[in-house]
Amino acid sequence: MVWLVPSKHFFPVGLVRHIKQRIEIASLLDRCVTSGNKLASRISAAFRICCGTLRSTISSFVGLVRHIKQQLKLGSIKRLSAPLVSPFNPPVLPFGSYPLSPAE
Repeated sequence: MVWLVPSKHFFPVGLVRHIKQRIEIASLLDRCVTSGNKLASRISAAFRICCGTLRSTISSFVGLVRHIKQQLKLGSIKRLSAPLVSPFNPPVLPFGSYPLSPAE
């Protein structure tokens, strides 16, 4: 078993890899469409829409990261006000504790 040290770039790299895979699948489906396969045509259209959405999402994410890095370099941001939480590792409450509801 190989253990890898988590990278701070894991999330963006994984997202980019995911997008590339979807684009490759859409490309393969486009080839099926040229052969007249109607089901492939519908699936291909859905993938193209999905890929377009993912492309715009990743470019916005990259722009936000660049902006934050620039602000950190300029000293406009001293520190982050809250710790960053990875969507892959949600915070875990200690055993026996429960989250408070908004009414409490």
